[in-house]
Amino acid sequence: MRPATDSLPPILGSWARALIDVFYPRNCILTGEPLADSRYRYLSDVAVRRLPRIHDPRCPTCGHPYYGDIETAPACHHCENLQPAFKTGRCGYLFKRDIRIILHSLKYRKRTYLARDIALLLADAPGFLDFLSGAVLVPVPLHPTKLRKRGFNQTAEILRHLKGYSPTPLTINPLLHRQINTESQTRASRSERLKRVRGAFGISETAVLPPLDTRCIVFDDVFTTGATLNTCSHALRTAGFKNIDVAAFAHG
Repeated sequence: MRPATDSLPPILGSWARALIDVFYPRNCILTGEPLADSRYRYLSDVAVRRLPRIHDPRCPTCGHPYYGDIETAPACHHCENLQPAFKTGRCGYLFKRDIRIILHSLKYRKRTYLARDIALLLADAPGFLDFLSGAVLVPVPLHPTKLRKRGFNQTAEILRHLKGYSPTPLTINPLLHRQINTESQTRASRSERLKRVRGAFGISETAVLPPLDTRCIVFDDVFTTGATLNTCSHALRTAGFKNIDVAAFAHG
C-alpha cells in the first residue's frame, strides 16, 4: 500500500509524492496502466474520459439524467415516491461499474488517497461547482461506531479536497450527527432503506448553526433511493432550515 501524503504541507507533499512514486509507481486503478504526471493521481486520461458524467437535461429533484429529446420534464421514477424534504438535487456521475470501483476502493478498502481524485472528478462534472456556490455544505455523517471502525468519513474527505478545486470559497459545516447505527444500505431494497434511516439523523449538539435562511446542501457519496439524503433534509427542516438541496458524487 502506498504511504499517504495528502496531509503533508504542499512543499513537503510534492517532494514526498515524487519520492514515493519512485518506489511505488502509480497505476490507474481502473485500467492498470502506469501513470505519468497528470491532473489525476490514480486515474488515467483514458479512464476519466469513459466515466459516465451526468449532463443536462436531468431531473431537477434527484439529478438523474433524462435521455432523448424532451420538451417538458417527465416524472422521474427514481424519486417519484420520495416526497422530498429538499428542493433540488445534483449528482456528478452515474453509479456504473467504474464509479463503483472508485467509491468502493475508497470506502471499503480504505484508500483515502482516492478522495482527491473523486473531488477533482466532481470539479470537472458539468455545473457541479456552480450548484454548490453560496451554500453551506453538510456532509452526511457516520455513526461514531462506524466512524471508529472505518477511520474516516468519506463524504467529509471528498468535500475537504473539493474546497481546493472550487473557484469560490466552499463552507463545510457538520450540522448533523447520526444517532442510530443503521446496517449497510448496499443491498437493501427501497422500502428497507427508508425504514432503516427513519429518525437516524439529528442536529449535532456541537453544531454552530448558521442563519435559518441559509441555503444548505446535504452531501453524500451516492444518491440511490434518496432515503439517506431525504432523512438528513428532514432533520434540517425540523431544525428550522427552509432552503435545502442535496448533492452526491454519483447517482445509482
